[in-house]
Amino acid sequence: MSRPQDNTRSPGDGGEEGIKPPAEMRAAADRKAATVIRIVLFSLLSMWLLYMAVVGAEPNLEAGDGGEYILMTDALCRHWTPDLRPGDTFSPEAEERLKKGPRGPEECIDCVAGRDFLLGFVGTSDGRWYCWHFFFYPVLNLPMRGVVELFDWGALRAFTLTNAWLMIGAVAYMLFYTRYPVGLQVVGSLLFVWSSVLWYFTWLHPEVMTCAFVFVSVVAWFHQRRYQAILLSSLAAMQNPPLFLLSLFYLVPTVLTPTRGILRNLILCFATSVWVVVPPIFYWYHYGVGSVIMDFGFLDNSLISLRRLWGFFFDLNQGMILSMPTALPLFLFTYAAAVVTRLRGRLRHDGGMKTYDLLLPIVVIAMTWFIMPMRNWNHGMAGISRYATWCSMIPMAVLIQLMSDGWSRRRFVAAMLIIVTPQILAVQLCGGMEVDGIAYRRHTRLAELTLTYLPRMYNPDPAIFVA
Repeated sequence: MSRPQDNTRSPGDGGEEGIKPPAEMRAAADRKAATVIRIVLFSLLSMWLLYMAVVGAEPNLEAGDGGEYILMTDALCRHWTPDLRPGDTFSPEAEERLKKGPRGPEECIDCVAGRDFLLGFVGTSDGRWYCWHFFFYPVLNLPMRGVVELFDWGALRAFTLTNAWLMIGAVAYMLFYTRYPVGLQVVGSLLFVWSSVLWYFTWLHPEVMTCAFVFVSVVAWFHQRRYQAILLSSLAAMQNPPLFLLSLFYLVPTVLTPTRGILRNLILCFATSVWVVVPPIFYWYHYGVGSVIMDFGFLDNSLISLRRLWGFFFDLNQGMILSMPTALPLFLFTYAAAVVTRLRGRLRHDGGMKTYDLLLPIVVIAMTWFIMPMRNWNHGMAGISRYATWCSMIPMAVLIQLMSDGWSRRRFVAAMLIIVTPQILAVQLCGGMEVDGIAYRRHTRLAELTLTYLPRMYNPDPAIFVA
């Protein structure tokens, strides 16, 4: 009698592949679902931002120093140099000044610090005019300038398109190049897009660029991508010099504890951080000073105070809290808990952060030391201070890292309800992309209510009341 034929196969047998265990099948399904979620969210946010850049949102021509960035971009398009020349403006009076060249201090009574000044550009001894703001952001605008000229969308759309692509790049990095759970990637992407960066989307200014670079640099640092972090923070510092402290924060341990060969590490550190000193060298060569703005007397160290420090984060008219109504308090709580547990020798609830990484929020405080001396404390802004906008990216990224510890679906729901939703509402209720460039001339609704019913509760720096 023949033995019954055994038709069962083990996973190791040849032929058809064996049936996968249920746990492995669930894991594969989860990975597929996560990929779909990432692609759908990325596609929706990208299409929305590009639509707003081209059609939906009007570039804010009157806001801040936008005119200076327009002139630099135009100059780079015409003659590939950032200096202002005859034919670069639409003002007959300015054109006449440009043809005559900068006046010396003995020729004009309206010179600033002994230098001729025109439309935000400062005259040099060799007859050129350079802007007191550096030209890295205008250089980034050049590719989109070519696109808008090709499709005849208007030159100003180059700025909103550049801002859109910078935001899309930051979202792509969060969704596709981090090791966070997909739920936290979604939360991080939404927190970035619906932050104060949205208020500056239509500005012809480097705030969106700076926010994107700072946010991604911190995320890259937490993923041990040291050179990416150094490079991005150094590029951002070309437009906002206080960020050199963030680059220095990244640079010190990278130099002292190389993960590659010593020589290769030093070369990479130099190549990624040297951009910090390019603007000071540029201005020293042309003007003999590292910063024309500082030379013009816009900074006063006597203005540094605890009141300004508090207002930078919690002022009802321009503080960081306005764009992070729940994220900022939650960051302070979770960060304090992480520090306490680390001091007690425990390694829980810190998102895997190293002890050195816990010093990162201190960098924000240190940067305010270079921001508080600004004389025009109530400067042109949208929603919150321009400086608070890019500084807010650091606590936001740290909060995301801290939340990665013990992530679960329950925590995702809580984050969406407690952090993301209030932030979206706060940003949209304050105008979203439609915040005008003269918002600093009036109080916010919250400040008005406080001054009306609880005036003793709001006692900011007097400069807040000066437009």
